[in-house]
Amino acid sequence: MIKLTAVSISDKHVLKLDSKAENTALKMKIVEYLQNQPTATQKELQEAFNETRTHIQKIVKELVDEGKIERKGGKRFGYWEVKK
Repeated sequence: MIKLTAVSISDKHVLKLDSKAENTALKMKIVEYLQNQPTATQKELQEAFNETRTHIQKIVKELVDEGKIERKGGKRFGYWEVKK
């Protein structure tokens, strides 16, 4: 786990930085997972990473918005394409 510290910053800000680092790590794990399991559903991601459904949805949306992943096909028979 990455822990960022800074001088004269409140604990609240340090916790926020830790959260961002954890989200970045989770994004990397999700991208790697989708490279190996492109047909994975958000429910499968939720179970694999022990996260809430809404958190997985948020992270997946961020990855799509960043252009790192793209959904091909429909919800039922589609797959995730990981962009390089």
